[in-house]
Amino acid sequence: FLEASPNNPDLLLQASQGFSTYTFAFVEDKIAQHHRDPHLVEVDRGRARRLYLRGRDYGLRLLTLQHEALAASLNAHLSALRANLALLRREDVPALFWTAYGWAGSIHWSLDRPEMLADLPRVLAMMDRVLELDERYFFAGAHLFFGAYYASRSRALGGDPERARSHLDRALELAG
Repeated sequence: FLEASPNNPDLLLQASQGFSTYTFAFVEDKIAQHHRDPHLVEVDRGRARRLYLRGRDYGLRLLTLQHEALAASLNAHLSALRANLALLRREDVPALFWTAYGWAGSIHWSLDRPEMLADLPRVLAMMDRVLELDERYFFAGAHLFFGAYYASRSRALGGDPERARSHLDRALELAG
């Protein structure tokens, strides 16, 4: 469908969400199933990384179609990205959330690639903006994201158990 209508916003959003949710539900599950076979784990890790990147790229395509200035700021200084994210509106939340989610997933499966880790501040800025615009979106998904983010790191690397609990409690409050 996207080949026939490459700039269709509904299709781009569905592709972004679809690749990310499929990867989380099925590919990551395979990684856990193959935990005893390092070769299969590495194959599945690479597949997860590529699929999450596809989801991210469809979301970026949608966001940059609607906000041209955002495209230039993606590789600029983080302050430029934040300034452009501030221009996004509530109706941009689905594209923003799924773009950041796919990007975060690709980083998660690329911890051995410093160039991927360097993008983490961009993902955090995007998820921060999702929280500002609509903290309830997708079952309070941005709160779940930050809960996992702060819980999974040591304090030396930005982890914060209290912030993690606060985000997870808020997600429970909002989404039940």
